[in-house]
Amino acid sequence: MAAPEPIVNDAYELLKYLIIVLKKMPRDQKFLLGDRIQQQASDVLELLIEAIYTQKHLKKPLLLKVNITLEKLRHFVRLGYEMGYYPSTRYQHIAKQIDKIGKQVGGWLKAL
Repeated sequence: MAAPEPIVNDAYELLKYLIIVLKKMPRDQKFLLGDRIQQQASDVLELLIEAIYTQKHLKKPLLLKVNITLEKLRHFVRLGYEMGYYPSTRYQHIAKQIDKIGKQVGGWLKAL
């Protein structure tokens, strides 16, 4: 049970970072694209917490949903970057964190 906990911390830190970045988006997009990004990141965190406390045979569907949600998050974050709402340094940091969480989920799935 101890192995998956760092993934929850990584998802938490990503959400915290995104909240800071999204505060600086233009007002009209803060409540459209910004909310969408924040919701996807929140969903990742919630699903990972559920997966930790779920019986082993029920974990796989939750982790597959995490993968799908991460992919949606990747696209929304990329859209925000391409629209010029945050600099490449922030985008690169966010993308690396999403990739890191994705690799951890993949490893967790293989371990099942």
